[in-house]
Amino acid sequence: MAIVTLSQAKSHLREDSNDRDADITLKLAAAEAAVREYITEDEDDWGTAGPPATVQAAVLLMLGDLDANRGDQEQAQGPADGYLPKAVTNLLYRHRDPSMA
Repeated sequence: MAIVTLSQAKSHLREDSNDRDADITLKLAAAEAAVREYITEDEDDWGTAGPPATVQAAVLLMLGDLDANRGDQEQAQGPADGYLPKAVTNLLYRHRDPSMA
């Protein structure tokens, strides 16, 4: 089950045409994968209601970050050392069960 639809992603990015659908779909898949890897919940925990709004918002924020920071210029702000953007982790914190080292 997708956390965010292509239609929702395009709306978030304010994209009206279909010209970038392939690019947005690729970035959406990467954003969802990053979010799923960070949280410890899975679809079974969400029940029939589907993904929580905070998880959907985190995917959209991650998508926006991936779209804005395409790697073709120095990133002025954002995640370092492989961490997700702070706004994303703030939304997802309650959906994560951190392990003890």
